[in-house]
Parts: sequence; C-alpha cells; structure tokens
Amino acid sequence: PLTEHDHPRPRQCQMDINNKQHRTRTGLLRWLHERGISLFFLLMIRRPQRSTLSSSSAASDVYKRQGTSAGAESQGYHVGDEVLGVTRFGGYTTTIHCDTRYMSHLPEGYNLEQGASLPAQALTAWYGLVELGRMRDSCAGLPRGSKTALIHSGAGGTGLWAIKLCQYFGVNVITTVGSASKKELLQTAVGLSEQCVLDRSELKNATHRRVALKSALNYLGKVSYDFVFDSLLGEWFDCSYEFLGVQGKHLVLGAGSMTPHSDSANWLTLGYKYLRRPMLDPLAMISQNKSLIAFNLIWLYESTSEIRLYLARLLEVLPHMDPPGTETCGSGEGYGKVGKVWPRFTDLPEALRDFQAGSTVGKVLVSTK
Repeated sequence: PLTEHDHPRPRQCQMDINNKQHRTRTGLLRWLHERGISLFFLLMIRRPQRSTLSSSSAASDVYKRQGTSAGAESQGYHVGDEVLGVTRFGGYTTTIHCDTRYMSHLPEGYNLEQGASLPAQALTAWYGLVELGRMRDSCAGLPRGSKTALIHSGAGGTGLWAIKLCQYFGVNVITTVGSASKKELLQTAVGLSEQCVLDRSELKNATHRRVALKSALNYLGKVSYDFVFDSLLGEWFDCSYEFLGVQGKHLVLGAGSMTPHSDSANWLTLGYKYLRRPMLDPLAMISQNKSLIAFNLIWLYESTSEIRLYLARLLEVLPHMDPPGTETCGSGEGYGKVGKVWPRFTDLPEALRDFQAGSTVGKVLVSTK
C-alpha cells in the first residue's frame, strides 16, 4: 500500500538475505537478468507494514510528467491504499518512485500475493490472445465452443490465465504440460478433460506430437486450431503451426524449450537448439492465410495509455472469472495463478532452483518477513 516515507531516493536490494523490507515476484526473469541474457520489466506489490511507495515522490512525479500539483491524490490514490504497480527495471528495491500511470488499485477480493502475480501473467495473456489475437472479436456472436485454442505450458502462471480467458470467451482449450502430475492437476483444477491435456514428457518424437494434437482435435470434433499460444517454440512449433487453421493466429511469447533447467547452461545444447529453431516461408504463409505474431510486453512500457487501456479491459472481466488460489510452501500442490509463496527471503535460492526445474505450478512468489 501507499505510505508516507522520508527517504528521498529508493535503496536498491542486491539479494541481501538480511534485507527484511522486500517483497517481490521471482522467477525466470530474475535468473535471465542476472546472466545478462534478456531484460524484461518486473511487476511488484508492497506489503502494508514494511514495503512502501513514497507518496511525496509519487506526487512530484505526477507534477513533473503531467503538469499538476495535486499529486497522487488527484489520480485517486491515497496513503494506505493497496496498489499494484509496474516498473521496467530496478524493481528489486525497498522503495520505488512510480508514476501513477503505472499503478492500479488492488482488485476487490485479491490479497497481495494474488495481486503480485496478476499484472505480468494476466496482462501477457490478455494482450496476446485478446488484443493481438482478437479473440473477443472473433468469438462475438458465435455459440460457445465455436473456436479452439492450443495453450502450451498451461500449468504455468501465464498459461493458467490464458486458459481462464479462453474459457471466459467460450473457446475450447487444448493444452500441453511438462509432467503427468501437472496433467492430473489441470484436469481437476481447470476442468479440462483428459483428452485435452497433453503430457509432453510422453510425446518424444514429431509423429507422436502430431498424433496427439490431431487426436485432441478429433475429440472436440474440430479439424484445426484457431489460436496457438506458444511459450515453447522448439520441437512443438512445426506441428502446432501445421494444425493452425485458415485465419488462425500463432502467438509466440517465449522460447521455453531453450531455457536451462539447472544453475549452469549447456552452451552446446543451446547452440544446437538455436540453429534448429523454427523457420517459416513468408511466401507460403500468404497462400495459407494464417498469421504468426511474436510479442514482448516490455515494448508497451512507454505507451502508458495502451497499458492502462488493456489493464482496464482486463480488470473489467476479472470479477467474472474464478479468483486465483494461493498456496503456502509445504501445504500441498497449488493450482491457482499463485503456485507457491515462499515465506522467507532466505528461501530465494531454493525457490529459483524449484522454478528452473519446472516443478512449480502457477506463479512463484518470494516474501520476506
């Protein structure tokens, strides 16, 4: 929440285990950032008693950028409000100077953990499927179940939001997961049938993958996918694109197949995967009349009006979807958008290893107390 603060500038947190004033989302983005591979923006939310956003600095920021002296209160924010905010870089800090245009009140019914998991994952799914993929427009006026989507890595934080959005708009869902336990969990938690959840660990070659995707379509009485939400690339790309129908949209948001699952990367393997990365012929795509759309949400950061518009649209439909569940570490399998909340900052290395191993479900959060 917003609180008054005397510090003129924020202090950076350098992963110091003695720092007790830090709550943040952790995951693959942090791992990549530390190694200089790629930088994305991190989204953060603050705890009531300790983590603070300076009301005075927010007001001065509004004054400088928007030409008003009314400050944050003129934007509808007051000291004590529970908010979520975004920053491109420098999010690992005890205090952040945030333009109010990058802030939003915590949705009703959401706790801080759920709110911290919402912006990056939910907005990624919304921007890809709804704004770029035009899912809402293409489903307008059609009976539910007319369209079909293939969601890769459906048990992840973004994948779960993508499934929920598809279900909200009446789109059939077929999804892939990385293990049998995640398959069983999605069947229970999201209500997908066994035939619509594909375990990638059982499908070792291109023929098996093609047969599985085709069988899932046959089960639904469909011949092709209208949307592919792809965070994998790699060996699943060709068969996914093959079954994409006319006017279909293949939306690429990541390359999980190239992500190392340990503390050290095998550069020979990465190099091999890079050389074998998928290739498409634009000339052939014209005759096929289907689209490949690759996106990275970070490029919206300078377009504050777009971010606010898309977030407002998302928050408008949010009450009509199931609220995300939470799980504290050690209490059993989690299946909501928040998969695990590690209760101590000293758990961060273990949380990263757990995430890298691909054993988590939903979004991983690390909290300090």
